[in-house]
Amino acid sequence: MKTKFLYLLALMLLSSILSVAQAGTKTNLISDDADNFITITIQTDHQLSWNTLTLSYWSSLMDYDYISYQVKAHRTKDNQFNFKIPVSDNNKLGYVSIVNEEPPETQFQRFVLSYYLVEKGDRVRLLMKSDSPDGKQKEIQQNQLVYVFSGAGSEKYTFRKEMENIDSDSPADIIAANYEYNVENKFDKVLTEQMRLLESYRSKIGDQAYWVLKADLIGGNEANKLSFISTTLRGGGGLDSAKIKYVYEKYLTNSPGQNLPLFAKGSSMNYCNFLFDYERLFYQLRKKSRRINYGYEFYDLIKRKYTGTLRDKLIAMLCVNNYARLSENKSVVDDALKTVEHPDLLLILNKLASKNKAVLAYNFKLPDKNGSLVSLAQFKGKVVFMDYWFTGCSGCTNYYKNVLKAVEKHYENSKDVVFISISSDVKRAEWMSSIKQNLYTSPNAINLFTAGKGMDHPVIKEYNIRSGPTPMLISREGKMISYKGPELYNKESLIKAIEAAKSNL
Repeated sequence: MKTKFLYLLALMLLSSILSVAQAGTKTNLISDDADNFITITIQTDHQLSWNTLTLSYWSSLMDYDYISYQVKAHRTKDNQFNFKIPVSDNNKLGYVSIVNEEPPETQFQRFVLSYYLVEKGDRVRLLMKSDSPDGKQKEIQQNQLVYVFSGAGSEKYTFRKEMENIDSDSPADIIAANYEYNVENKFDKVLTEQMRLLESYRSKIGDQAYWVLKADLIGGNEANKLSFISTTLRGGGGLDSAKIKYVYEKYLTNSPGQNLPLFAKGSSMNYCNFLFDYERLFYQLRKKSRRINYGYEFYDLIKRKYTGTLRDKLIAMLCVNNYARLSENKSVVDDALKTVEHPDLLLILNKLASKNKAVLAYNFKLPDKNGSLVSLAQFKGKVVFMDYWFTGCSGCTNYYKNVLKAVEKHYENSKDVVFISISSDVKRAEWMSSIKQNLYTSPNAINLFTAGKGMDHPVIKEYNIRSGPTPMLISREGKMISYKGPELYNKESLIKAIEAAKSNL
């Protein structure tokens, strides 16, 4: 009996131990899962007219043109908007913007948060309170809202909001006020105030966030100085003028960012954008030309000068955001794939490289002017030229006027070449009106519409369309020949590329 009792007691103890172990494991799994996300909850204490908010998340590995993740949240019955952002293990820092989207016909957006630094594991709650006297206004204006942040990681957000209250002049304002050589003092005065505020938060936000925010502030300040120089260049100062060289040497060679940790430079979007523009302007001055050739020489300059994640990020920025202007683009991207070490950036570059390899192009189905669905597969056996545009895109009108119109005319009687024009316009009436104006496309082209989804349509996301024009050339077999290749931006070289595709039977 005693033996049986001891046996049962042992089983109970073992069961308890296993239960505790399982409970602990389960808790850890939940905790680990939560730590892989950033959660932001927005709570309002009044009835706003907002129904939908859109959150955009940028990995700190890329710049403002390359959105890593985007999601919409609809207002709940208790006036909440809830967001949950998955974050890569390789990159714990990023940036978030949240905009209020009015109904599509207004095409109006308003920032709730604008490029706020976020960290993996943030669980932030934002209470937006009205400071109007009676709180009974039907429509609350943005400047009548008080932001109160709380939760894990919220101190970064509070700092960022307070920093927005520090007044600063734009480069254009400073030039208009004729500050000229005093531009450094004007910009640095604002930076000093921003730095003082950041120091007061240093113990609250942690080292990583502190250094990246510091890099953001310095990068933004130095970018303003660059903008001052670029504006002067455009104003006819001349690349050889003593004034430009004086400003360049005085304000940029002794940048306060030189003492920043390497990881902070590589993680800060502001600082990386500044460095890229800095190298671009230096290259222009050295070449004594305002028209920069983004070729292997410029790529090699970045590759040799920088190291680690900072080098990888600058190379990725060059390849992704300037691909259409890269001369020798294939050799640059091929070498970048051998040079870049960061796994997330390699994924981005591999996706870019695949656009110009013999892979099947995305087989979309989109409505034409009559509402009939048109698919890419219908044109197998023909060479297909595709372009993306939207109403109001000045680059798109210039491209059509100076390149595409003449090329379409050249092939108007050809049965082997098809021109497809896809618009990301949201409103169908606006799209139809733009077609009739012959500013972006020809009525003779196969004009297709993204069915009101605009930039959210799968075809736009598949080809990572962020601006127009975005031309590409597809073979008779439906394989990608060239994606935003430089030869597609000149009528003579485009005709040559089409002829080569035609002859490749």
